[in-house]
Amino acid sequence: MTVLVLAAESPLPATSGFRQRTLHLTRELSKLTPVHLAVLGPVPEAADEPFALTSEGATKPVLSALLTSWTTPYLTAKVDGRRFSALIRSQPWTTIQAEMAALVPLGPGVGRPIVLNAHNVETMLARSFQRIERYPVMRARWAWEAVKTKRHESAVVAAVDAVCATSDGDARTLEELGARRVVVVPNGVSVAEVAFCPPPRSHEVAYVGHFGYRPNVAAAIELVEGVLPRVRRRVPDATAVLIGKDPPSALLRLRGPAVEVTGELGDALARLRRAGVTIIPLRAGSGTRLKVLEAMAAGVPVVSTEFGVTGLAVRPGREVLLGSSTEELAAAAASVLVDPARAETMARAARQLVVDCYDWSVLARPLVSLHAELAVAR
Repeated sequence: MTVLVLAAESPLPATSGFRQRTLHLTRELSKLTPVHLAVLGPVPEAADEPFALTSEGATKPVLSALLTSWTTPYLTAKVDGRRFSALIRSQPWTTIQAEMAALVPLGPGVGRPIVLNAHNVETMLARSFQRIERYPVMRARWAWEAVKTKRHESAVVAAVDAVCATSDGDARTLEELGARRVVVVPNGVSVAEVAFCPPPRSHEVAYVGHFGYRPNVAAAIELVEGVLPRVRRRVPDATAVLIGKDPPSALLRLRGPAVEVTGELGDALARLRRAGVTIIPLRAGSGTRLKVLEAMAAGVPVVSTEFGVTGLAVRPGREVLLGSSTEELAAAAASVLVDPARAETMARAARQLVVDCYDWSVLARPLVSLHAELAVAR
């Protein structure tokens, strides 16, 4: 039994939520059977990993993808899957897992059970981008992207043998799109790799994210321009730090005495631990937030919109504090910054929830069992 996993990029280094989910689920699957992880783009040395990692070409240039994406979703147009196709035909893989809909090998001749690991519901992602877009032309563009994406995603989820979703809500949406079978594997944390530290007595607020992802940019801007000034009315020396790779000019221009933009860091978690609270003003996107789980595991108190913790079994007021408006988010964050005892109580409750419910070794079991079942049924 050998499983082939297809991904759009190497999960190493694990600097984004997409990469972390791919990495940890592939590691867990490798405990059952040999796994070959094939990706687009460059790959680092992975001799210490339990799976084989190879590069099978690259994504298409942006302009080329845009010119061919009038009737095809942009993410699909970016994929040059010729070497993937050759790899699929090269060996009698037991099962195949694709890390996004654009990588699912459709058409005759595949002949193996296929699982889609749906990190997001891509149709809902496109619709959420449309909602947060300021400019009418771009809103129209994302509306058309949502139409294309729904058509393609519906065809894919109906064709595969099973879909792995990150939450019950995503699972219901995928079933509505036509998925015949869905298993739920939430995002998680490798608890043994993230030590708990009580929150410091710091008046810094933090946001962590990959800023090549538009909802993270919108959330970071809201944090700096909307939430931070309101926090500073209660905590005058409060500052903010935006941690993550690829910050665009819209974020770089926010830098100043009270705002730090770090760019990509070798150890983003170490930088996050210096903050008294992380604020998650997310209002768009899909899936569940690894940044929230990692902060909870590490001991950093979390203040979030309800959307930012969608799919997580948190209890507001115990493991996290929630707010809808910028004023509510600011009030919640300030209440943590000025009350160290409350911050530590929240942090310890959050850590316990992650230990009990969100360790990758436990969460991955339904996916591992799914591949074993499909292998037997083949």
